[in-house]
Formats: sequence, structure tokens, C-alpha cells
Amino acid sequence: MKRNETIEAKRIQVASKVSIGDDIFEARKTLVANGFSIKYGPDFPTKTKSYLMMIVDYGHSPNGLEIFKYTVGIKGGDNPITGVIKATPEGKITSIE
Repeated sequence: MKRNETIEAKRIQVASKVSIGDDIFEARKTLVANGFSIKYGPDFPTKTKSYLMMIVDYGHSPNGLEIFKYTVGIKGGDNPITGVIKATPEGKITSIE
């Protein structure tokens, strides 16, 4: 249970540092300055370039059960070990997951 509590605390920290409407590139700088690791982005995840995405690492590796579920294609109910921030092509944050 401690692992899930830690992940939730990190998610809350991210949500307290950046908000919907903020610039995603400035959000990246803020999160890195506060000790978060960015695994991806901000960048366009698709060829259509319809939105920007950034993945924030919460500092946990997947456990054996999560790896198994992913491998066999089962959706898990576990807390995600990364956060996803999406923004408009211009960089305005639209969601923090």
C-alpha cells in the first residue's frame, strides 16, 4: 500500500506545481526544478500534431503483476507510475492525468 500512497503523493505534487492553462514548456522547467524526471516531451506524440504530450516519472518501476498484465493485455486498476500532461499545439495545458 505504501507504493500507491507514494505515487498518489507525487501526483498531487505535480498537480500543485502546474495547472490547466499553464504553458507546457514552462511546466516542464518547473517540474524538473522540483526534482521530477520527465520521461517524454513535451512533444507531439502523433503525426497529426494535434496536441503536445509530456510524461512525468513518479520514480517507481513497474512491479511483476503490472508487467504481466501489460504483457497479456489486461488493463490494471493500479495507480499509474507516470503522469501524463497534455496541451494544445501552442503549448497551453488542457489536462493533467
